[in-house]
Amino acid sequence: MRKMALVVTVVAVTGMAGSAGAQVAWLGAAGGASWTWEGERSALVRGPDPALGVFVGIPLDRDALLRLRGAQLSLGDRDGATMRTVGLGVDYFFPGVVGEALVSGGIGGYRLNLAGPQRAEGDHGRWELGWYLGIGEWFALSRRMRLSVELTWERTRHDGTPTMVAGMLGLAVSL
Repeated sequence: MRKMALVVTVVAVTGMAGSAGAQVAWLGAAGGASWTWEGERSALVRGPDPALGVFVGIPLDRDALLRLRGAQLSLGDRDGATMRTVGLGVDYFFPGVVGEALVSGGIGGYRLNLAGPQRAEGDHGRWELGWYLGIGEWFALSRRMRLSVELTWERTRHDGTPTMVAGMLGLAVSL
């Protein structure tokens, strides 16, 4: 059922993008670091592994991009644990300090992957609904390439409502 809903969404969005006059699609990849909010200490704890992300974007108009994104974030409060996400969101662009500033937001599925003895916990391997908000800036390297710097705030519905922050540096290419 979820796969069918995803296929219908992608087809509908592709049709909307075509009617909005979109001529290009964007492909991107990014890497960086992630932190997990630890409420007991009131601190952000850095994950031991790098944060990785990829996306495909379809322009909805001159200032908006529909983004299908996937990411793997390292959790700082659990050794070896990662949070994988696949989500759909919208980026809004406006003139920035040096490049194009963006504000983004969206929803998606988040899967918690625990390591070693923690795998016995009920949350291991379970997908939950989550959301993200982000800010960033894209810098033009050429007509078809952009350097991206983005910071996202992510929350899920897993036990304890994990809150993560990810900072990533990436490259986006238009097709």
